[in-house]
Amino acid sequence: MLIFLRLLTCSTIFISSFAVYAIEYRWLEILRYPDSRFYTQYTQEQKTWLEQQDLIRDNYLDTLRQSSVEKEIEDYWSKKRVLKKLSLDESSYVELGLSEQSQSFKVVYVNLKDESKKRLILNTNQAYEINGCPNCTVRNIKLSPTKKYLILEILPFHQTTYADLYFYDLNDLNADPLKVENTFLNFLSWDSEDSFLYRRVESLSLSFKFDLLSGQNFMTSGLVENFKVVGETPYQYSVSSSREYNDEEVIVKNILKFKKYNSNSAQEFNLGHLFDNKNIQINDLFFLANTESSFVFSTDNTIHEKIFFISLDKKKDNRVKIKTVNLFNAPKDGAIQKMFALKNKYLGVYLSGTEKYYYLFNSNGEVISKLKAPQASLDMISQNEEKRLRFTYSSEVNENIQIEFLSSELGQLNADSIDARLYTDQTGNQYTYSFEWAKSKDGTMVPIKLLHLKDLVIDKRSPLYILAYGGHGIVTYFFPRYEIGMHIYLQQGGVFATPAVRGGGEFGKNWYTQVFGSLARYEDTLAAVSKLHSMNIGSPQTTGFEGWSNGGLLAGVMLTMAPEMFKLIICGNGLADMERKDVLEGPFVWSDEFGNNRSLSAVEYLRSYSPAYNAKKKRKYPVVYTMVGENDLRVNPSHSYKLTAILQDYQVGLNPVVLDRYSNTGHWITKPSSAKSFAIVSLKRKWRVIFNELGLINQF
Repeated sequence: MLIFLRLLTCSTIFISSFAVYAIEYRWLEILRYPDSRFYTQYTQEQKTWLEQQDLIRDNYLDTLRQSSVEKEIEDYWSKKRVLKKLSLDESSYVELGLSEQSQSFKVVYVNLKDESKKRLILNTNQAYEINGCPNCTVRNIKLSPTKKYLILEILPFHQTTYADLYFYDLNDLNADPLKVENTFLNFLSWDSEDSFLYRRVESLSLSFKFDLLSGQNFMTSGLVENFKVVGETPYQYSVSSSREYNDEEVIVKNILKFKKYNSNSAQEFNLGHLFDNKNIQINDLFFLANTESSFVFSTDNTIHEKIFFISLDKKKDNRVKIKTVNLFNAPKDGAIQKMFALKNKYLGVYLSGTEKYYYLFNSNGEVISKLKAPQASLDMISQNEEKRLRFTYSSEVNENIQIEFLSSELGQLNADSIDARLYTDQTGNQYTYSFEWAKSKDGTMVPIKLLHLKDLVIDKRSPLYILAYGGHGIVTYFFPRYEIGMHIYLQQGGVFATPAVRGGGEFGKNWYTQVFGSLARYEDTLAAVSKLHSMNIGSPQTTGFEGWSNGGLLAGVMLTMAPEMFKLIICGNGLADMERKDVLEGPFVWSDEFGNNRSLSAVEYLRSYSPAYNAKKKRKYPVVYTMVGENDLRVNPSHSYKLTAILQDYQVGLNPVVLDRYSNTGHWITKPSSAKSFAIVSLKRKWRVIFNELGLINQF
């Protein structure tokens, strides 16, 4: 019966092929509008094809057996309620949470001293009434610098670039909110307690001022002044760089301006003298953390190798005076990945491949101590008046595990004991992590993290599930996070592996830039999979690979470069047609990292790894399950559509090629924090595929 259903699925795939378009597949492309907003408007041919893809998906999923993981996912999200909490004072807070069915959101004000003051600020139905958008969601909740206003970012159609903002006066929650439409989230700056500057999607060259007292909009002259808000503080900063030339040398000036949001005067500080190389230009600084009188910035948005600690003298006349500015250079082949503020100190999490350390700084940026850190992820630090610290950790099998100790005991932190606790789940199962190293094509050694049940017997029959990203300098799975499906997979005897391939920031900036103009990240991944198979950890018949976004491109490259090494490939919202990237995403987007199509040699480089180009070969591909959100602003869904169509035309054998698309959602389909039921559906489908194709259903 199972073979019959698979034959039916494959015959449906064959019938759905549009051979007349098989050369270019451009008929599946959906181009963006000039203002960068995205509305899905399909041609009749596209609609017909997509409806057939839905049928293929449904037929395929019907061939798979359900497992306990699907019920576990439902139960988990039915219990998980609070997504974010903002403290207003010692007795009140605002929280964003999920409804009991985890299919809608709610924002609630809570007063611990007076229960009668509790207020439902907004829920899904109210959002529909005031926004007119049946599929909108709350992306985030924030406070204005003086905590007078609560700000809700409402994203229509699950956008990630712009939002409608709703401002609630926390002194009068019965009043209707004020709404500001189509704001770019990265261009909002407060200039007083009751007004702010912002940019609109349809007019990036103009700036606007919104006055919350009158509810009026004003167009301002020129661009928004380049001041950014320092976190949720009443301070703002800007950075500018310039070069001056004389007969003997080039003089670089890097000017930091610092001011309060309601002040017209800003203090300037030249950062240039802090660098050994006087020709270094700083084009921007990125805020990391702050105490009451000091601030921490990085020169890079993701890889924090150079960090500025800025301490202030507070003036009664509302002016700002910079007292000290110190620069911390992270040790070679690593970077600070996270920075936490304590009462008068900072704790930075340093990563260099498989090694993690905590750097404890005073408020001036001087290193107090360096401690070995656990592999578990440090998510949050809080400190009470009794000088007790509370560290909140997560791992692949635990979340929100809190460990408390006195601040004076921080130097005695035991990384091994923390990991032992984080890698023992609540049912008592113990898990073991280890690191292996794979030699890439150019000789570079690439670390691989392995995780499985303690004392598990591992051989070629073991299910092996691999996650990788390798892009934009971002560290992903070497900072573990909890996912219920992963936890159940490990509980039932699966092996998890994640290689820190180049393109990420696991070894600092150089680890990232090595992928420019090279195939390093793909060669690293292939080397890692080969290494695991050579150790008899899984086999091509039991190995699944999953990647999202940039990792989705990586997954596509794996299935076209080495399809024989995998049983299953899951591509999530990934790039695929690299020759058409400049058309689908816009010109010059990610060109340094991925290349461009502006010369013959450049096109040849794109073709050397482009999944859409290399998939046009008749051969046996693994099972391919592609997941995509129709309204993805970051990666055009046309990539997923085209790759699916090509693979269906060129697939040899019975392995299905399936497209799983979701309407009214964007780049991250499987994140239920958006309070959408389709996110939970997508997780259940994905893990059903993994359990069936990797043999966990039959094995257990």
